[in-house]
Formats: sequence, structure tokens, C-alpha cells
Amino acid sequence: MAKIVVGKFSYIDDVEKAINELLNSGYSKKMIKFISPFPVEDIMEKLSGTDSPVKFSVFVGGVLGFSAAIALVSVTSLAYVLPVGGKPILAWIPYIIVMFELTVLLGSLFNLLGVLGFSRLPDPFLFLGWRPFHPEFTDDKFGLAVVTDKVDEVYAIFQRNGAEEVNEYAFNV
Repeated sequence: MAKIVVGKFSYIDDVEKAINELLNSGYSKKMIKFISPFPVEDIMEKLSGTDSPVKFSVFVGGVLGFSAAIALVSVTSLAYVLPVGGKPILAWIPYIIVMFELTVLLGSLFNLLGVLGFSRLPDPFLFLGWRPFHPEFTDDKFGLAVVTDKVDEVYAIFQRNGAEEVNEYAFNV
């Protein structure tokens, strides 16, 4: 049964050495998770961090907003025909404002939903106490979590590289 081994480090150099040793020992990048109070570009690149998928949700929201605006103004113009002095029924120039507003509105709403969804917020497992939380990782410590069956090997790697504390948790979620 797989376990999660979490090591707490004070210095970023120790974390980098531990990651290098874990990668040299044959652990894949997907098995290693880096926890930090601030972004560290070198480590994120080393562990193949990808760009945020939130930009795609914003794009989808913008496209849906623009499409909804075109449908809204077209359907209402054709449903309630008000011919004025030979002007076209579907006059696109005044509708640009509605299209812009709905594009921005749905784009920003999908942005909010994308941020909440991709950052897994709210986290009911953490709220109910089913997942461990270390407040030090949000303040001044760095964490390294490894999913493994070889707990002793990872524990030794963490200890060799200056981990202050090493905990092991059951991997059930």
C-alpha cells in the first residue's frame, strides 16, 4: 500500500538536493510534490510544472459570452421588429457594447470558477480533517511530499538532506 512521506525543510538548497537525490534514485516527477510559501521557479521547472489551465477556462467563458451576446441581440431584434427609417433590423454597431459586456462578464465568471476548480478550493477533505495540514508550509518552511512504497528509503533521503521533520501518512484520497 502506497504511503505519502512528507519532509519539512528550512532551506531551499536542502530541498533541491533532496529532489535531485530522489530523481536520481528513480522516482518520477509526478510522485514528488513541492510545497512552498512562495513560488520557486527553479524547482517548479525541475519538477515539470506546467502553465495554469485557468487561461483556457477564461477563453471558453469569453467565447461563450460573445456567442451568447450575438444570440441575444439577434433573437431579440428579430422577435421585436422595430423598423426605423429604412435602417437594417440587425444593426451591429449598437450591439458591440452588449457583446463586449457579456464577453467580459462570462470571461471573468469562468476565471473565478477556473481558479476555484483548478486550485481545488474549497477543500472539504482538509476542512473535515481528513488530510494533513502543516501551517509552517504557508509561513517559512518548505515541504516535499513523495508517494512511495519504499518509506524507509525516502525517509533516509530526507534525513541526509537536512529535513527537520519527516512524517508518513496513508494514501487513501
